[in-house]
Amino acid sequence: MHDVLLFRLAGLMAAWGEIAVDERRSTWSQPSKSAVLGLVAGAMGIDRADEAAHLTLHRTLGFAVRVDSEGRPLRDYHTVQSPRSGRTSAWATRAEEVSGPASALNTKLTDRYYFVGQVATIGLWQREEGGPSLAAIAQALLHPRFVPYLGRKSCPTVAPFAPDIVVGDSLEAAFAAYAPPPLPEGFAVPAGRTRLYADAGAPLAGLPDEVRERRDDAPSRRHWTFAPRTEWMIVQETPS
Repeated sequence: MHDVLLFRLAGLMAAWGEIAVDERRSTWSQPSKSAVLGLVAGAMGIDRADEAAHLTLHRTLGFAVRVDSEGRPLRDYHTVQSPRSGRTSAWATRAEEVSGPASALNTKLTDRYYFVGQVATIGLWQREEGGPSLAAIAQALLHPRFVPYLGRKSCPTVAPFAPDIVVGDSLEAAFAAYAPPPLPEGFAVPAGRTRLYADAGAPLAGLPDEVRERRDDAPSRRHWTFAPRTEWMIVQETPS
């Protein structure tokens, strides 16, 4: 038997930070592990600079995500300003960063990508001892310390996380038993096949349908670096 903390992410817009190349800021089609554990850390009041606390979350928690409704892609074309100087220290605010004369700023044209109307269910379980309990994480999601968002600050949530600790014989059984409250009007989860993505070694009922590698583990939150992670994919039927 396994305890799995399940909660739901739903938003008008979501962006999950695929590898960025110059002016193009793409997004994964499903929530990334680094983004979700960053959201959990914010809900618990963990500061971004607390490297040890973030590493503990990544070490002790197993991660899975089921994309209930991928939504539709959105391209946002806009301009971004940044200082020309080679300053090495961080600015306290974005306003301070661009407070200099216009001649000291570079302007860059960028494309940023989002998914509109996405709904996903997250599963977390304790893989090792030494980290926060599932009950503590669930309580933090009910009363987050920092404002949560779905990948970018421009992507607020539109429904409660509805955390629930479910006991199941397998990860698939735990996801099937999760019954969150209805979504806001305009959001829908279509019936049919969906995909469940989980850390390698997750307590599955059977064998995964696919094994792949994804660069969304975070060995250093402070330095904004990411490492590859082996992920299992399981095809499931979504009830009507």
